[in-house]
Amino acid sequence: MKKYVSIFGDSISTLSGWNPENYNVFYEGTNCVRSGVREFSDTWWGQLIDHLGAKLLVNDSWSGSRVTKLPHHNQLFPSGISDERINNLRKKRKKPDLIIVMLGYNDWGYGVCAAKQDGCANERNPYVFNDAYDYMLEKLKNTYPKAKIYCCTLFSAYIPNNPDFVFPKIWRGNSIEVFNRIIRDTAARRQCGIIDLHENAINIPTIDGSHPNKDGMKIIADSIAEKMMNITGA
Repeated sequence: MKKYVSIFGDSISTLSGWNPENYNVFYEGTNCVRSGVREFSDTWWGQLIDHLGAKLLVNDSWSGSRVTKLPHHNQLFPSGISDERINNLRKKRKKPDLIIVMLGYNDWGYGVCAAKQDGCANERNPYVFNDAYDYMLEKLKNTYPKAKIYCCTLFSAYIPNNPDFVFPKIWRGNSIEVFNRIIRDTAARRQCGIIDLHENAINIPTIDGSHPNKDGMKIIADSIAEKMMNITGA
């Protein structure tokens, strides 16, 4: 029996016609032309699902979303910690067998606080990345106790037609490695699989320094598939 996979992501994982209705989408129109990412089979998640011999249940990806609460929003949606986003990973009564989480790029890129300083209150802060990432995984585990959850770290990127572009390891005061360490440590503590896209100098070709082109999507898909095979029970 084929397994059902749900994707929990941001703009990197969107594609026109493949996300829930009224979701913000990056890969549509001109961006599809620029990137060469036009169809299911061009995306990292489409290729991965085909490789696994699985079926897509829901691609719950919202362009511009963060794990943390977005500033100037009264509600948690569309953040990864929102109940609506968590619940949208299912379709009617069908729940996913596998959940692939690729979130955190916008938290890092927009200067979200990585972790609370020592001595701060113990209550979870929805604007702090390590608190929010832990809360998100707790909600995922509670909502989908039978699902296998895999968490992807943030990758480095380059722009093929712009050799002067240098990927910033530190941006707006945030180190990408600090964010990746939080993802790894939180996933391990919550007993989720870790898909490390930042190790071994993986470098993804993109159209703008963050959004993969068609070649970049293949590299991501192949990397995730390989790492999933190395995780017990994948």
